[in-house]
Amino acid sequence: MSATHAIATPLVTLTEVRFAYGSGAAAAARARTAPGTRPATHAPASRAGAPASFALDVTRLDVAPKERVAVIGPSGAGKTTLLQLMCGILPLRGAGRAGRVELAGVDLAAIDDARRRALRASHVGLVFQELELLDHLTVLENVLLPYLAVPALHLDRAARARASELLERVGLASHTTRKPRRLSQGERQRVALARALVTEPALVLGDEPTGHLDPDTGERVLELLFDETRRTGAALVMVTHDHSQLARFERIIDVRALSGSDDTLSGDGTFSGDGAPPVDPRAGSGPAQMEPRS
Repeated sequence: MSATHAIATPLVTLTEVRFAYGSGAAAAARARTAPGTRPATHAPASRAGAPASFALDVTRLDVAPKERVAVIGPSGAGKTTLLQLMCGILPLRGAGRAGRVELAGVDLAAIDDARRRALRASHVGLVFQELELLDHLTVLENVLLPYLAVPALHLDRAARARASELLERVGLASHTTRKPRRLSQGERQRVALARALVTEPALVLGDEPTGHLDPDTGERVLELLFDETRRTGAALVMVTHDHSQLARFERIIDVRALSGSDDTLSGDGTFSGDGAPPVDPRAGSGPAQMEPRS
């Protein structure tokens, strides 16, 4: 395999992306290493000597249709930021931001906010740590929210049936008329998962989707997530701190390696060597990045 994991027809592509903020963000963007050379490991300092308080660099990252990708790294490394860049929640506009993100062949920086929201609603299912359930809607209405919010999505009998089936599979069939304020945090997370899957999106992004669940419920939810994405042919990109789940994924990406600045990691953050995956000394006892499994 080549040093960079090549995908013929990617669903999502990030190219030479820089996302930085803080007092030195503008200078960090100007100081960004030119393509083809080794990027700086740390955020560059501003003219006043203050570094950007946060910076995420992605030399190149592709996600293919149907692919299952785990994203790992310590807290604050940029895992959630990466997912939000993929779907256009964080646009690459303004100081400290550069590069190109494409979703379903569309350059997200080239379209306005309304078109970005419509593209996201029709192509992406989101399960983020901020669950964003609407308290004035019932559980069922929250699951169907993409249809209620986006005119291009047609709310028909099949969509309602799919919503009810998903709620049954996450153990909330008896809660369809409840309001979110009457749910536990774990129940709210399961509602958000059902909402992410109801439109049968091409891409599902999960930011620790089982983080508020007990082990047994979390295992059932993960089975649902993998079953549904496999059934619909969706790509899955999921942030996790649970390394016991990594064997489920075809590829594992460490956000700290996305700049290509680690000698043992390729430009997309995946391990480029042969044989057993090595241990990344920066990741404690957890596994480093692996190429896709055959």
